[in-house]
Amino acid sequence: MEIQLKNKGKLDYIIIDNYYLDAELELIKQEVLELLKYRDEPSGIASATNSDGSYKRKGTGVFVEELYKGYLNSSCIFRLSRKLFSEEIYEKIEPFNPIYKNIRFTSKEGILVSYYEDGDGYGSHEDSTTITAISFHKIGNVSGGNLVFPEFEEIIEFKENRMVLFPGCVEHKVEEVKAPPGSYRVAISQFLGYM
Repeated sequence: MEIQLKNKGKLDYIIIDNYYLDAELELIKQEVLELLKYRDEPSGIASATNSDGSYKRKGTGVFVEELYKGYLNSSCIFRLSRKLFSEEIYEKIEPFNPIYKNIRFTSKEGILVSYYEDGDGYGSHEDSTTITAISFHKIGNVSGGNLVFPEFEEIIEFKENRMVLFPGCVEHKVEEVKAPPGSYRVAISQFLGYM
């Protein structure tokens, strides 16, 4: 795991490369493929809308907690997502910016597995979370799909097994994905908040 603390103007964000071990990554990819049949269109996954009512998101997804209901521990994605709450990560990121202290106090969480195919993307939007943590995964041959913070003119390359953490209120978007049929840009988003 390689943790990079990044600052761009007033934006403090974190990149963690090689976030999952190879064995963990294999389990996640197996579940990501199994969940393909349950994914929903943007209208079913609480996507942001444009002023004309159209969805900013082009892609599909599934909320893990809704799919597994009372059986979250049977999801590898859920179990392995607990890594974010480890002392190893927390002790490195908490001193960087006080907002990351909120990870320790998370009491409300949603996990969304998003699938982007050729031509898909997500227009500029904000999340109604304290912190958003997104891990990147590829199924097949995928390019594009970078994460962008438009206000800060910052582009984070879409890279296999990369985790990005940032304040959810920061405007962000996903650039258009290029992928042949059967290939997907997959993002597993953890939406963290507390009451």
